[in-house]
Amino acid sequence: QLVEVMGMRNEVVRVAVGQSVDRSIALAHAEVRDAATVSVYSSHPEAVAVQQVSMDPQYGAKVSFTVTALQVGKSSCRVHAVDPATRRRVAALLLVITADLPEVKLAHEISLPVGRAVRRQLQYKNEIPRPMRYKVRSSDPSLCAVQSPELLLPALGERPIELLFHEVPSSVACQQEVFLFIASEDRAIQETRVLQLTYT
Repeated sequence: QLVEVMGMRNEVVRVAVGQSVDRSIALAHAEVRDAATVSVYSSHPEAVAVQQVSMDPQYGAKVSFTVTALQVGKSSCRVHAVDPATRRRVAALLLVITADLPEVKLAHEISLPVGRAVRRQLQYKNEIPRPMRYKVRSSDPSLCAVQSPELLLPALGERPIELLFHEVPSSVACQQEVFLFIASEDRAIQETRVLQLTYT
């Protein structure tokens, strides 16, 4: 019995932690063959989100996706393209994501009690002279969860970012760092702040 082994092509993407970059890959006509459409799946949609698949009868297909990293270091994500009509795998891709330390705009020193959950607010100002929608994420939701993941701010207006710092037992209490990622809806603004947590 013959077993067909399909190799996986590799693509390397470099990104700063907390930021997103757009990338695209081309699937050759020989891969797509007679598929009328192609469905593309990501093994880690939170890191690699497929945005669009466009078909071209002459050149094959183009897949656009957004890559985001929340932790420093290397990670990988498998991307599979499938013909939905026949369920034939058209292509397989291994994305290797290298995430670098972000450029920190501001650092906030926050003192927290041991053994108790605490809510805090962090003021954020829209420095753009038009209304903007921002998305806010935490690098470590187990320590600091963002309670207001979306902020709609008026032009040059301010609103608080609502944060919940989870209870930390005295046995593991120490100093911790959490990155707070703030990005405008159009990603023209991608800002990182670091929360320096001290448990007492």
